[in-house]
Amino acid sequence: MDAEKVGFASTISHNLAVLNRLRCAKQLSIEVKPILLDVEA
Repeated sequence: MDAEKVGFASTISHNLAVLNRLRCAKQLSIEVKPILLDVEA
């Protein structure tokens, strides 16, 4: 595997981990607060 494929795979796994965390928090009725506030600002 070249570096580009490794980076792509790690990006996908990171996104899946974040999605999984959000889904678990939603099921447990935990309010998810963003780490970075005012991202759109």
